[in-house]
Amino acid sequence: MGITDACTDLAREISRSGFVEVFTHHDADGIAAAAIIAAAMSRAGVQFRVRVRQRVTTDDLKTDDPILLTDLGASLPDLPEKVMVIDHHHPRFKGANHVNPRLFGIDGEHELSAAGTAFLVAQGLGDNRDLAGLVLCGIIGDGQNLAGPNKEIIQEAMALGVIEPGRGILLPGRDLQERLYLATNPFLSGVSGNQPAIDDILEKSQGSGGEDVKTLLSLVILESATSLHPGAMLALFGDVYHLGREVIDDASSLAMVMDACGKTGHGGLALAIGLRETGSVEAGWEVTRKHRTDVVQALISLKGCEEGVFSVENPTVASDVADAIAGTWRPDAPILVYACRDGSCRISARSPVESSTDLGELMDKLGRDAGGHGGGHRTRAGATIPADGFKGFSESFRGAVRV
Repeated sequence: MGITDACTDLAREISRSGFVEVFTHHDADGIAAAAIIAAAMSRAGVQFRVRVRQRVTTDDLKTDDPILLTDLGASLPDLPEKVMVIDHHHPRFKGANHVNPRLFGIDGEHELSAAGTAFLVAQGLGDNRDLAGLVLCGIIGDGQNLAGPNKEIIQEAMALGVIEPGRGILLPGRDLQERLYLATNPFLSGVSGNQPAIDDILEKSQGSGGEDVKTLLSLVILESATSLHPGAMLALFGDVYHLGREVIDDASSLAMVMDACGKTGHGGLALAIGLRETGSVEAGWEVTRKHRTDVVQALISLKGCEEGVFSVENPTVASDVADAIAGTWRPDAPILVYACRDGSCRISARSPVESSTDLGELMDKLGRDAGGHGGGHRTRAGATIPADGFKGFSESFRGAVRV
């Protein structure tokens, strides 16, 4: 049986349910996956409730209602057999209702996200091809490639006019000022969070028809080049995607807003935006601007404790700070970012694609060894542990990845 048949079978299982309890991961990919499947269930007449979580345990699933996990659950071998799972992480759950690209020889790390997998299931509930813009949010949010099934989904969506490609500045935001102010990947040292510098750049790049993009980018690079890894400059301009069916047109901006809302405890707001509730957009941007400003300020005041290990004060920004460091300064070396608060440490780790260490497996092991939990992807993973176990965790991490 291939993944298409598995998606059809799971869609049939969902459609037989009068009500489905959905739990989803709190990042852009997880929320996009939940929004896709929720929209498809609504159209098919299946009632549901969605809860956005950083993680779930078997204790969260004590209900007689049908349960569906999106972007969660694959790594939990002790889930109840009846639980339905749509995920792309390493599969340990052996239940029959588990759709995961890795179970079918598809690269779940780079070529099919949870949102993409949910999209395939959604087609078994009806014609839901208009939801492909949310797949792009999952791809962007998880740093995946436009290859394999991802590419097939997006190309079909372009042919249907659901997604419109273009060229432009890749930084997310509502206008150029906000794009520069909130830039974190890459983090533009001397520009990000620096309003006077941004005003100066925008004034100097003015042409007869508005801002001249070439001049603007040149000024940004001149200001930030000494701190940018050469590859990071390529993340400033390139292929952009417009989502005419969604309430936020720019794909990168939609992914940023959903991710920021989810990670800051506003998962319901993120889901509402994914479900095209226009009244939620302004509130979503307010949450996002505050969160990204916190990330920018953390990067400005970043402290390196040891080679490759960085400390921030706010646990909520640790993941985004790790992405920024890996994308801006250290794309060729493993890094770890941590924040300790109220007796607990939130840890985010990143490593180069070519690294021989699987960070997801390493974070899972080190997290459990320290009395907490962890997991994730091969190059992007995290853990939450008791604060008094961080020193040993850090030493084990540095030894394993040879920082």
